Formats: sequence, structure tokens, C-alpha cells
Amino acid sequence: MTESETEMYLSHTNTAAQLLVNIPRFREIAKIIENLEYTEDTRKQALIGTRLIRIARDFDIFSGGGIEVTTAIRIMKSKPEIYDITFIEALEKIVAGKKGYVARDIEIKDMKDGMIIREDVRTIDGVLLLKKGQIINATSLTRLYNYEKSVGIKEPICVIVQIT
Repeated sequence: MTESETEMYLSHTNTAAQLLVNIPRFREIAKIIENLEYTEDTRKQALIGTRLIRIARDFDIFSGGGIEVTTAIRIMKSKPEIYDITFIEALEKIVAGKKGYVARDIEIKDMKDGMIIREDVRTIDGVLLLKKGQIINATSLTRLYNYEKSVGIKEPICVIVQIT
């Protein structure tokens, strides 16, 4: 990214906070969002909510960018000056724990929020839709449903699910 592109990217949280601050019930959320780009020097002053959202956002960026869940956790653990280790360990228990999870081959119609993609998901033509390690959410489900209807997706899809 160029310097101006980086500056624009880093200002998006302030823009979001400015939009929310004028909505009475969202003032506290605006404070949380406003400082998401804290540095190692300002982390300790950041609200707990800010630090939690930063972890969730960065984890989503890593895993959405194709990095495996376990690798994303390891990267974040290696930066204690940015991320609270206690929060990272809690996230790790939620998404990367080995106990209580099992791999399953399922059809798109059976997918649910929170499942972890175990193998890349591709259209019948081979176009990559989701990378291994991504966590299924409402947006990715909608995307899969739309591609299934229009182009077709290779099934079954291998996911990691929690044993209940």
C-alpha cells in the first residue's frame, strides 16, 4: 500500500466512530471502535472492549486471508505488546482446541456458523471461494448459497465441528 492508502485505511475506525457517536445508545461503542488502531505504547490505555474487538478483527483478517486458524493464533500470541495473551488463549480454546472437535464431510445446506473449513472450497470450475482455516459466518454462508445456485460448488465440504 502507498502511504496515502495506509493513512486512509487507518482512519476507517475513526470514521466509523464519528458516525456512531451521535447515536445515544452507540456512544460507548464509538469509544471502543475509535481506538482500534492502538499501538504497543497505547495498548494499556485502550478499553477492554477495544482490545477484544481488535483481537477478533485481526483474527478474522488472518483467517480470512487464508492463514490457518492455529497459525493465526500463534502469530497473535507472538505479539503480546499488541494482544492480551489471556484473551488470545480464550480465543484459542474457542476456535483451535483439538479436544471436542471432529472433521466432517457435509453439504452446503448443512453448514452452520462457527464451523471451520478444513479444505479449500471451490466452485465446480475450480474458483477458490473459501480457504482452509476460515470460520463460517453468515456472510460466507450467503456467498456459498449464491455460488451453489449459480455456478455449483464441489461437495461434500470438509469442515471441523465441535462435538455436542
